[in-house]
Amino acid sequence: MLRIVEPQLRIHEVPLENVQLVNSCVTVELDDESENRWRLRFVFATLRLTTMDCAEATAIMAEMDGDVCYPDGHDPDTWGGWVRFLLEKTDSSLVPQATANLRKYDDDEKDLHHYVMAVGDNLWEIISEPVEITKLTTSEKE
Repeated sequence: MLRIVEPQLRIHEVPLENVQLVNSCVTVELDDESENRWRLRFVFATLRLTTMDCAEATAIMAEMDGDVCYPDGHDPDTWGGWVRFLLEKTDSSLVPQATANLRKYDDDEKDLHHYVMAVGDNLWEIISEPVEITKLTTSEKE
């Protein structure tokens, strides 16, 4: 099952994303449909980035279509489809695998989640600790 993580964040069709990758942390800044700026910060165990032109991305999208839990029972057509949101795959088989692999090298217990989002021409899949989501103020955007 896919869950919309933050219903207020409806990703813009042209999100003007800015991505920073430092060690095992990826920070993505992007615009929502109202051109508000958001920052998503993931401390990740696994990161996969696939272009939308790739057959693999198309297959992932087709697999997920129709399996999204929309807030308050809203119809997907009203919400612009799942592509507009940061999603969490709650029944992911990759989370237990990543957790087991991390345990081999790190005794600390990790609370991992499987996130999926379409940003511009890319499909992101991220296995990470809980995402930090911040709606930026005007002064933070600059």
